[in-house]
Amino acid sequence: YSPLVSQLEQTVNQMRKHSFIEIKTFENIQREMIIGERGTRPSFDMLGHTGYLTFARKVLK
Repeated sequence: YSPLVSQLEQTVNQMRKHSFIEIKTFENIQREMIIGERGTRPSFDMLGHTGYLTFARKVLK
């Protein structure tokens, strides 16, 4: 988990240096869901909080 893009970049660069492959990063955005009697929709208010999850595989030599 990386809360900042700069930390994400450092993490991925280190993974590449240490033989990780198939590196994939996903952004997670916090957004409230409004659930009502007539339907469900996302809130239009965006808090702006996000985070990044990075997954990879390690190549063994």
